[in-house]
Amino acid sequence: MKHTKDYRVHLPHHNAAITAEDKEFRASVIEKSAAPAYLSINLKAISTHVFIRLAKKLSFEPGKQLLELGGGYGYLSSYIKRTWPSTQITYTDPSEEAVKKSQQLERYYGVHLDQKWVCAAERTPFGDRTYDTVLMFSSFHHVQDPGQALTEIARVLRTDGSAYFLYEPSAPRYLHRLYNRHVHREGVVENYYSLRQYRQMFKRAGFTTEITLVRDPSLRWKKSSAMYYALLSLLPELVCHLLPCSISIVARHSNKNS
Repeated sequence: MKHTKDYRVHLPHHNAAITAEDKEFRASVIEKSAAPAYLSINLKAISTHVFIRLAKKLSFEPGKQLLELGGGYGYLSSYIKRTWPSTQITYTDPSEEAVKKSQQLERYYGVHLDQKWVCAAERTPFGDRTYDTVLMFSSFHHVQDPGQALTEIARVLRTDGSAYFLYEPSAPRYLHRLYNRHVHREGVVENYYSLRQYRQMFKRAGFTTEITLVRDPSLRWKKSSAMYYALLSLLPELVCHLLPCSISIVARHSNKNS
């Protein structure tokens, strides 16, 4: 399948971790750019369902200008463009292989994304205070330098804007070694933080945060995970802070006059 290049590249530091992400997309029967669209759409149907549920719970609004960082092959940006057609959407991912595939998702949803970039969250080509909304869906834990990424997001986010970090893993520090072993993928960088670490990182970047624990078992498609989250939903939130859990974060500038 031929792809007409409809995206731009901004990768001043193309390192081993980005290469590993690209390699994983190329090797995937479902996710590589030449894979049939219906396979990818089926794969991401549940993720779209999760986004819809979380967006409703958090009163998500994309605003006039939305930036999605780490958007994979663009399924969520395409869905948002169809749902909110007046929103100008900039979609990015550090894997060029993933961004190539976004054409398939655009055709499926009948949309055209306004900008598409191959770039990392830590270093973007966008101007200061450009976006009303920044979105990362289950991708912040892939960021290699979270502090730098948050600083960059604070730079491009408008003073009254909101940044959404949805469906991210959280684990207390005493469980990090065990948790990393459970989810480890060869060569692909994934990081996990405690709630305290999340709060500290966001505060250093100049954000105030609202952190919501995800305890809805219907958002889990694996039986074992659904059972675990069903148990979490019965426990007090204070107890859940001591256990691995998915979280969603809504971040806003702490100094509105900055």
